[in-house]
Amino acid sequence: MTGQTLCQRSKLVGKYGVLFPITSHHDGDWSDAAFLLVTNHQSLVTILSEWYLAVARLLYCPMNSDKFNAIRKGLLEYALLKVISSDKVYVADMLKRLGQTDFATQEGTLYPLLSRLRRENLVDYEWRESESGPPRKYYELTRKGIALLAEMDNYWKRLTTTIAQLGKD
Repeated sequence: MTGQTLCQRSKLVGKYGVLFPITSHHDGDWSDAAFLLVTNHQSLVTILSEWYLAVARLLYCPMNSDKFNAIRKGLLEYALLKVISSDKVYVADMLKRLGQTDFATQEGTLYPLLSRLRRENLVDYEWRESESGPPRKYYELTRKGIALLAEMDNYWKRLTTTIAQLGKD
């Protein structure tokens, strides 16, 4: 089966790349599955090295345990705000950056979260022309989003300090 045939048969095809499942789903629920985003501009070496690292993380990282799913899902908004804070980014970039971590997710999860963040005036976007297709939405944090991220950073530091101290005598 050629890559194009695989892509055409997959329901996870995007205009600029493909999400390949790395783990299996259970009962048709893909929410906890891990994916590798392959864009049209990646070399085979890059694709294979990212796949290898993604599989290695799945095999050796305890965060993929069902015990940690609620924590991971609860922290997804924080992780997404961190990604967006680095620069103006579009969804494929977000998926790629998150996909390299325990926060790997899919468009079906990301778009509703971005919509909510926009309604709450935490992120905004601008349209930019693309050389390889239609215009893209590039997201950035608003002032309110920057302030919330700073609060989340401080809270995260307090939490990790508290948890570290709980294990001491």
